Amino acid sequence: MKSLIFDMDDTLYNEIEFVFSGFKAVDDWLIKNWNQKGFYKIAINIFLNGEKKFVFNQALDYLGIEYSSSQIDEMVNVYRNHLPEITILEEFIALQKKIYPWVKLGVITDGYLATQKNKANSLRLKKYFQTIVFTDEYGKKFWKPHRLPYDVICKEFRCNHEDCIYVGDNINKDFITAKRLGWRTIQVIREESIYKNQIVEEQYKAHHIIKDLREIAEIKEIKDLFCT
Repeated sequence: MKSLIFDMDDTLYNEIEFVFSGFKAVDDWLIKNWNQKGFYKIAINIFLNGEKKFVFNQALDYLGIEYSSSQIDEMVNVYRNHLPEITILEEFIALQKKIYPWVKLGVITDGYLATQKNKANSLRLKKYFQTIVFTDEYGKKFWKPHRLPYDVICKEFRCNHEDCIYVGDNINKDFITAKRLGWRTIQVIREESIYKNQIVEEQYKAHHIIKDLREIAEIKEIKDLFCT
């Protein structure tokens, strides 16, 4: 039996939903603790205009609020640790209904442990996946492209590397190790994907490129499992 392993962020759900949910959590926190309104809309505008690293600083500057680095850290903690309002993509639900139980399903996800676990809970991933590997449980040095999470999945599923297929979006780290270990790889590139125009060496590229997760069921090595 094949094991189909997914990345989580921007693969199983649209990560911008998490960003906006986090801004709302910070906005609620600022209203409660600083009696300050207006952060949410300003933060969204700054983010959509291309700023990713210093949204909080710029938003507070725009509001004319003095702040310290420790206060920014508090806002970051609120953002990272909130229980997000995010939704698993319907295209995955449609795929899962078609291929399960002929294919084992798992997840490998990077990111701060508490944040990723909150995302997984909001998405109800345990309903769909037999194994979820949070790489941060082993330490940041074991985030992809380290081989450890790929080995862990194989151990959990009691399968060989060549029986695994990895689905992700980040061409910089999702596929290079999987390919070295003998996995098949699939990159999902949607219209809004930030990696769709990146140029990388051949070893970083996935074997297949799709626009919608439902297309996975049409890839021959998967389709052969449940089409007789």
